[in-house]
Amino acid sequence: MRDPPQNNSFSFLLAIRFYPPISTHSKMSLDEQFQKVAASVRNWKTRPSDNENLALYSLYKQATSGDVNIAEPSEMIAKAKFKAWTGRKGISQDDAKKQYIEMAEKLQSKYA
Repeated sequence: MRDPPQNNSFSFLLAIRFYPPISTHSKMSLDEQFQKVAASVRNWKTRPSDNENLALYSLYKQATSGDVNIAEPSEMIAKAKFKAWTGRKGISQDDAKKQYIEMAEKLQSKYA
């Protein structure tokens, strides 16, 4: 890209064309990143393995609901999900979001 002319009364106006302003909103918040990644995970072409899926599920639940707040279910799949979520007890919602994003990014090339 060419440098704008320097000895011209229109230099400032030309500089706008050549050097766009830096956006102050260029960085997404953690919540925005989490929502974007969670939406992309739902659209993966292939389903992750059961263990990977439970790990993602438990991080998602911890990120969105915090520590387990329901009674342990008796049905086998629901019980597995419950136990995975219970294993995240004590992790802050923000840390769970960060871990979810990190895990999803690692798995994306495999399943997206």
